[in-house]
Amino acid sequence: MVWSTSHAVRVQHASRLRSLQQETIAELEELESFIEARLPANVNTPVNAKLRRALERDVAAYFRALGQAMPEEALEQLYYRYVGQE
Repeated sequence: MVWSTSHAVRVQHASRLRSLQQETIAELEELESFIEARLPANVNTPVNAKLRRALERDVAAYFRALGQAMPEEALEQLYYRYVGQE
């Protein structure tokens, strides 16, 4: 009978230890996410994602304007005028 009581106590302790380990891992993962979100170089932060979308819009607008200001035909003429045919 002593063995079964001692065994039951060890099982309870082991179960509680597993539970504490899982809680600790969850807290560490939460802390990691919090720290990761604060890193300036992290592209997944909300601020950097917003800046990335704004930059994409600006670059797209720039190249649209560039395409209207100087069509491809004009580039071809300039190339052959200054570089020439080989």
